[in-house]
Amino acid sequence: MIDANIIVALSNSVCLPFIANIDNYRSKRRLYCAVAASTLYHLAENKYEEGYNLLNISLDKLLLFDRAFALMIGIIVFINIYFVPKKLTKSIIINAIAATICLSLSEYDMIYLLLTGIELEKVDKTQYIIFHSLWHIFAFYCSTKILE
Repeated sequence: MIDANIIVALSNSVCLPFIANIDNYRSKRRLYCAVAASTLYHLAENKYEEGYNLLNISLDKLLLFDRAFALMIGIIVFINIYFVPKKLTKSIIINAIAATICLSLSEYDMIYLLLTGIELEKVDKTQYIIFHSLWHIFAFYCSTKILE
């Protein structure tokens, strides 16, 4: 049996070598916090099976931390792009588009629910694992390249 929680949580670790190469201590610390928040949330979530809530924190709070750090990183990335537009390379644009597509494919059931109020059948577990893991990889790659 595929343990979605562990695979998706571990997909965050792919970006750790990229973060380690960042010279800016604040950016590095923020990205590590975002990785930690995402990892803890995905370990604890119960979308497909019982989660591993290592810190005994409510799932809602873990999701809030995950989203808050993701939003913070997103805002900082956009500010960096605004002040240093040359950081937005063709490679980053392609990876950002890929990240958006992967997130959409992994969460289309939740996106549809938010937009229409109509609940769809859950995204297939394997599809979720593959595309949400790729979302993490592409999104953190883009963030680290902009913030390095």
